[in-house]
Amino acid sequence: MTDVKRPTPGVSLCVFGHEGVLIVKRARAPYAGLWSLPGGKPRFGEPLPAAALRELREETGLTARLAGLVDVIDLMGEEAGERFHYVLTVFAARHETGVPRPASDVAAARFAPLSELHQLPMTPRAEELIVKAAAPLNLIHHRPPR
Repeated sequence: MTDVKRPTPGVSLCVFGHEGVLIVKRARAPYAGLWSLPGGKPRFGEPLPAAALRELREETGLTARLAGLVDVIDLMGEEAGERFHYVLTVFAARHETGVPRPASDVAAARFAPLSELHQLPMTPRAEELIVKAAAPLNLIHHRPPR
């Protein structure tokens, strides 16, 4: 039997606070050095919403309250000769406690005004997901993503 590659499940969060949306600068591949949403891989037996909140705490030290499901997306590509395929479940959340500080696998973490996102080097679909998450929360009043 051959080794069959399968998509890797992942979770991500669009966390909104008074200063905008939380973004993190990735420290590892894929997309090292680009701004993105916090997230990671769920553990076996861990519900996806709990995994998203855990990853948020591990990567930034923040806590948040989930506000709903944004989307489930495929993120596929190739980096350094390695192909990847993640199936990301993306949640919206509201910031509750903590000040963003990079930890785990992020190089930086901060809240960014929605109006500045188009100026930042971001991972594929990150800005699109933020806009989608912000709309039902009545937080979006800027131009559509590139």
